Amino acid sequence: MAHGMKLWLTATLTGAAIVAAWRLPLAPFPAPEVRTRPAEMIRAAALNEEFRVTAEALRRVQWSDSLAPLSLAMARDGVAFLYPDVGLNADQVTRLERLIRDEVEAVRTSDMVFGYVLQSSEQNREADMGISARDRTELFVGSLENRDYCLQVRVHKPDDVARTLATTLSGQSHVRPTAGVAGMCRPFLRYGMPGPEIGAWLAEGGIALAGEYGESEVPLPLLAGRRSLLGFSGFSPATQTLSGDRCLAGYAEACEALVMTPAEVNPSLARDLRVVRTSPVMSIGTWGAGSQVLHDEEYMFHDLEQEFGADAFRAFWTSDQDVRTAFQRSFGVPLGDWVVSWVDRTIGVDEPGPALSRTASSGTALVIALLTGLAFLRIRRRSPI
Repeated sequence: MAHGMKLWLTATLTGAAIVAAWRLPLAPFPAPEVRTRPAEMIRAAALNEEFRVTAEALRRVQWSDSLAPLSLAMARDGVAFLYPDVGLNADQVTRLERLIRDEVEAVRTSDMVFGYVLQSSEQNREADMGISARDRTELFVGSLENRDYCLQVRVHKPDDVARTLATTLSGQSHVRPTAGVAGMCRPFLRYGMPGPEIGAWLAEGGIALAGEYGESEVPLPLLAGRRSLLGFSGFSPATQTLSGDRCLAGYAEACEALVMTPAEVNPSLARDLRVVRTSPVMSIGTWGAGSQVLHDEEYMFHDLEQEFGADAFRAFWTSDQDVRTAFQRSFGVPLGDWVVSWVDRTIGVDEPGPALSRTASSGTALVIALLTGLAFLRIRRRSPI
């Protein structure tokens, strides 16, 4: 070994020994300081949340008290289209009303009145309550003067009514429902009012499973579920919890819990349900993946109808029994088992055990193929002609 190399190694090892003697043993990091909020701040936050829920619930009471009678009074052939008089394009209004009527006539088999309402997010607004300004579609279902109704209230920013009308008409709106206009009203129009136990479950978040029908034609990002490129799936906050992991591993009881009690695993939904429980609204409307429990869950009712038929779905929808019993008697399979099969078809179930997940193995195969191709090109460039 050269003299210079020996000197360098000696100096390096000597320096390392000095540093080790000086810094070892390692001292533990100090425990982080725990900051406790004063009781006054905790109480103020609780009061603010209570005010938010009360104000938002009151808004839905006011909307229901005005929009339901107005829709019933203005309905022609069981369809009402309500919008603000702000100089909208008359041709677009006529075309959207025709689209609404055509879809309702193709779906409805009951005498329920359908109302489609363009509503400003500032209407009856008292303060900034967090959910007031976002674009969304809210659902109101009820009976008035012995007439059942279902209202789709398309909430928009105050100055965006013309844009909302145009994007809805052109099918370019990213606010659900993106396929048509009936959305969550579709099963009500088709099968009438649900049984009491089914209705209670719908109001606790189950209605989200009725958001869309058919196959989405809106381009979605790569990680977006069965209706996207290559079938890769995106994941909502719920599927990143223990319950979500167990459902994705094929455990029926976990998948059943996600469908039966979605608010327990989704804080966003739980917050909105406080408004639902104290007002006539059945759904405030989802606005992104963070509002979902299972990806593509809004197609679940559609898939049930397609798999088992309209008669079986009607038996389930109108049943007087609890949800689990009604599901098994109507479709012949336990709720949890069917949800597992649905998740396997739409997202993919990864059996528990020492193996790569489907997405990981697929990604690994793609990376290996890419690197193999690059290596082949590299060899060709270096090989003599």
